[in-house]
Amino acid sequence: MGIINSFITTTQVSFTDDRIFPSEKRNTSVGTCGMIARSITIVAPIVNEWAAPWPIMVLFAFSFIGYLTSFTFPKEDEFSNGEKIKEIKYDITAK
Repeated sequence: MGIINSFITTTQVSFTDDRIFPSEKRNTSVGTCGMIARSITIVAPIVNEWAAPWPIMVLFAFSFIGYLTSFTFPKEDEFSNGEKIKEIKYDITAK
């Protein structure tokens, strides 16, 4: 469930804010995140069969890696401006 939520959140954020994933790198970024998430999902049943402390240690290790990775994100004032989105107005009055 957590991996699915992570995948949905990553996809949603990547298409909402151009500062996080620039448009020219967006598909590669989302694809890479999906590939890593599915790879970890395949290995999860194997890790679950290990002796008692190891599965929870693996979980803590991945959580800690994710926590450390969050410090590599740019701060709010370090973002580039991103792309300006032009508003499209349609004339539906058919005059």
